[in-house]
Amino acid sequence: MLSRTLHFSQQTRNLLYSRVLIVESYSGSVSSVRRPFSSSVQMLSPIVQRIDDIVKSRVDKREYRGLLLANELKVLLMSDPEADKAAAALSVQCGHLNDPWEVSGVAHFCEHMLFLGTEKYPEENEYSKFVTANAGSTNAYTSSDVTNYHFDVKTDALEGALDRFAQFFLTPKFTEGATDREVNAVDSEHSNNLGNDAWRFLQIDRNLSKRGHPYGKFGTGNKQTLMIDTKAKITRPRFNKCCEVQGIEARDVLLDFHKKHYSSNTMALVVSGKNQLDELEEMVCKLGFADIENKSVTPVVYDQAYGPEECGRFVQAVPIKDMRTISMSFPMPDLTNEYKTNPCGYLSHLLGHEGEGSVMSHLKARGWISSFSAGHRTIAAGFGEFKISIDLTIDGLEHTDDILTEVFQAIAMIRAAGPQQWIHEEVRKLRSVDFEFKDKEGPMKLATSAASALHRIPIKDILSSEYLLDSYDPERMMELSEYLRPSNMWYRVVAKKFENLPDLQKVQYQKRGVWCNFELRSACDVHRSTSASIEVVAEGNIPLFKWPVAHELESDNFSSASKEPIYGTSFSLSRIPSTTLDRFEEAFASLKTPPYLALPTPNPYIPERLSQKAESSVQSKHPTMLRDDRWSRVWFKQDDEFNRPKAVVKLSITSPYVGLDPMSMAITAIAMNLFHDSLTEFAYNPELAGLTHQVDVMNSGVDIKVRRPLEYGKRK
Repeated sequence: MLSRTLHFSQQTRNLLYSRVLIVESYSGSVSSVRRPFSSSVQMLSPIVQRIDDIVKSRVDKREYRGLLLANELKVLLMSDPEADKAAAALSVQCGHLNDPWEVSGVAHFCEHMLFLGTEKYPEENEYSKFVTANAGSTNAYTSSDVTNYHFDVKTDALEGALDRFAQFFLTPKFTEGATDREVNAVDSEHSNNLGNDAWRFLQIDRNLSKRGHPYGKFGTGNKQTLMIDTKAKITRPRFNKCCEVQGIEARDVLLDFHKKHYSSNTMALVVSGKNQLDELEEMVCKLGFADIENKSVTPVVYDQAYGPEECGRFVQAVPIKDMRTISMSFPMPDLTNEYKTNPCGYLSHLLGHEGEGSVMSHLKARGWISSFSAGHRTIAAGFGEFKISIDLTIDGLEHTDDILTEVFQAIAMIRAAGPQQWIHEEVRKLRSVDFEFKDKEGPMKLATSAASALHRIPIKDILSSEYLLDSYDPERMMELSEYLRPSNMWYRVVAKKFENLPDLQKVQYQKRGVWCNFELRSACDVHRSTSASIEVVAEGNIPLFKWPVAHELESDNFSSASKEPIYGTSFSLSRIPSTTLDRFEEAFASLKTPPYLALPTPNPYIPERLSQKAESSVQSKHPTMLRDDRWSRVWFKQDDEFNRPKAVVKLSITSPYVGLDPMSMAITAIAMNLFHDSLTEFAYNPELAGLTHQVDVMNSGVDIKVRRPLEYGKRK
C-alpha cells in the first residue's frame, strides 16, 4: 500500500497537478515523464494512496485496485480480461435533501443538465451519441443524499466515453438554451410518476416527517417548482413566517447548487474495463479526474426525520391499484457503519422468517395476510428506519389491530429469548457461501452500486460489506430491538375501501366533544381556533400539511382527512387511540409466548463443507440420457464451465388435459398456485440456503424446477 502526505494548499496543488498531467498526456505514459524536481513532483502525483488488498470472492476473476487522488476523489478500478462491456459510474454525495427550500427538484434538475454539453464537447448530445454508437447505454439517478451517473460501452470505446464523462465534472456548460427543455423533461418524469402508488405513498411519508426536516421536500421537482414559481415574485409561508421571495431563474439556482455541492472530496468513481489495472489507472489520471475541484465540502449528516411527536399515528391511504397493505415504520439510526456486525440483520431474519412458528405462518393460517417482510434501510446519512410490510387479504383488512398485536407478540418473543449466537452463525454462513460463490455481476450494475457505497464503505470492503459478518454483537441487537416498541411506530394502511375520504383540504378536528371544521383555502392561509390549530405551510414551493402537535397529543379523537398536494393521494391521519396503543404495548412487554409462535429450528440445508466434488472425467457439450422408458426420460448435463456449487433440476410433467381449453389452463394454474403456497413453511429453510422451487404451467403440462439461483443478501 502506497501512502504519501501532501503539504501544499489545495489551490497550489490543483495548479501543479494540472501541469504535470499536461506533460503526461503528451508523453503517453506516466512512467515515461521526466520530472525536473523528482522529490517534489513525486509528492505531487495525483495518486495519494493505492489499495490493492480488496476483499473478493474465491471465484471472482476480476482484479481490483482502489485509489485516493490528491483532490480526495475515491476511485475503484476493475480489470476483467473476459469482459465484453466496459463501464463507469461516478457518485456525488448530495441529493434532493440538499435542495434549497425555495426551489424543489434542483438536485434532480442538475442531474439532467450535466448531460447537455461541456466546454470540451459543447454539442448537447455528444456524450449520449458516442455511447449509443458504441453499443452502450447511459443513465443517472438522484436519491435522498446521492446522485449517481453511469454508462457502459463496448470495451475498446472506454477511453473515449470516459473522456466525455469526465468533462461533466470539469467544465459543464449548463447551456441556457437547454434549461426550459430539461425543465419540461423533469416535469414529464414527474407526470409519469403521478399514477405510481410507490411515489404517491412515499410523498405522504415525507410530508409526515418532522416539521422543517429536509426529508419533507419534494425531491423530483416539476415545471411548477423549477420554473413557474421561481420566476414569479410570490409570498410563501414557512415555519409560521410569511416571506417574500424575489423572482429568480432556474439556471441561476442550478449554478449555485452545483457550485456549492459538486466537489471532488464528495465524489467516488468506479471504472471497469478489459484493460490492465495500470492502464485503467493511467486513463483516470490522464483524462483529468484528478483536476476536479476540491471545494472541501462537508457532507451533511441528518438528524432523525421522525421523532416522538411523529410516532403514535396511523394513515389510511387510497391507492390507484386495487391493493391492501400495512406498512409499519420504526425510526432507527443509520447503521451503515455497522456492516461488519449487521445487528439489525438478526432482527430482520427472525421477524421475516416464513417457516413453522413464525408470525407470518400464523397470520397466513388465520387467512389475514399473503406476504410479510421486515428489514432496516438507511434513508440518508444519519437516519434510517425499520420497516415491516404486509400484504393483506380482504378479511385481514378488517383485523389490522389484531395483526399488529401479533407482530408485537413476535417481537416480544425475540426479545425474551435474547440473541442466539447459533442463529447469528447460521446467517453468517449463509452470507459467506453466497459471497464466495456469487454470480458475476454486470459491469455497469456493479460500478453503479459500488460508486454510491464508496461514500460510506472503505474501499477494502466495498465488495464484501453486504455479505461478510466479522463479529457478533448481542448487546447492540438488544439495544436496537428497543426501537421496535409501539410508541416508536407509525403505520400506514392502504386500501380502496378508504376512497370515501372527505374532499380535498377539508380538515376536521374533535376536542372535548366540539367539532371544528376548516376549509384550507390556500397555502398562505393559517387557520387558528381556541380549540385547535391546523396549518398548511410551504416547504419549498409545495404546500405540505403539518398537523397540530400539542393539541393532537391531548386527544384520542384527533382525525384529519385530505389530499396530498403533489400527487393528489387521498388519505387520513389519526392518532392511535390510547386503548389500542396500550394493547400493543402489553403485547410488546409480554414475557409469555403464545404457543403458535417459536424461534426457527436449525436449518439443515446450510452447507458445512464448501469444497466441491471432482467433476466427471467425461465431458460433453450435450446432455446425456440416463433413463428412457415408457414412464420417463432422464437427462444429465455436467457443468464444465462456471465451476459453482449450483444445480438445476427440472421435472416436466406432460399432460394433454392442461392445455385442452382456457378453463383447463385456469384450473391447473390455480391448483399449482395452491400447491406452491402450501409448501411455504417447508420450503423456507431450503430457500434461505439458496434452494428455490418454481412451478410453471405450460400448454403441454407442468414444469417444476428446483435450483440455487438466489443469494441470501438479496432475499433478505
